[in-house]
Amino acid sequence: MRKIIIGIAAAVALIAASAGITFAATSSSPSFILACYANKQPHVMIHRTGPKCPSGYTSLIWNVQGPRGAMGPKGATGATGPRGLPGVDGHTILHGTGAPANTVGHDGDFYLDTAHAALYGPKANGAWPPFGVVLIGPSTAGPSGLDTTIVTSTTSTSTALAVCPASQPYVLGGGFITPPGDPVTYNEPISDWVGHQDAWEVNVNTAENGIWAYAICSK
Repeated sequence: MRKIIIGIAAAVALIAASAGITFAATSSSPSFILACYANKQPHVMIHRTGPKCPSGYTSLIWNVQGPRGAMGPKGATGATGPRGLPGVDGHTILHGTGAPANTVGHDGDFYLDTAHAALYGPKANGAWPPFGVVLIGPSTAGPSGLDTTIVTSTTSTSTALAVCPASQPYVLGGGFITPPGDPVTYNEPISDWVGHQDAWEVNVNTAENGIWAYAICSK
């Protein structure tokens, strides 16, 4: 059987070469090569129209591309490659006393003048900006706060009144202290005869445990 197969393959190659054709060009299918070989003599012919062969011949079909083989074993680890070139320096924030000279740092860097809390940068085209951004505001003091005091009323069972002193006659706010369960009917500042608010008044229907008012007073 091995000799017959080898003879057939050689004959197919010889016929194809003499006819000036290739297997793919003479096959009626892109996936197969079709041929007929004689049963009683060493004769092979390429079949152009299909697998049907004339009397006395047997059909022979070759795969143009064989089935996919099994995955081969994993190859050995390759040798370590050469060391790469050094990377480009990254940007940074430099610092010193006074404005930076153009010889200091690289493009993209920043510079902090610690003597004046001024930030320069980014450096570009080999030069620093002529002025830095001052990071600390002026040290002037803010306005003085209000001079206030808190006064409270005496204990009451219905209406409590906290009156501001003459030295700080204006009421800025106020409130009350009462035990739970005593509903408050009003809680507000009141005005004296001069026309400005100078006290805080709180009223309840009945404060069984007492109520206290307080006022926040200022000049």
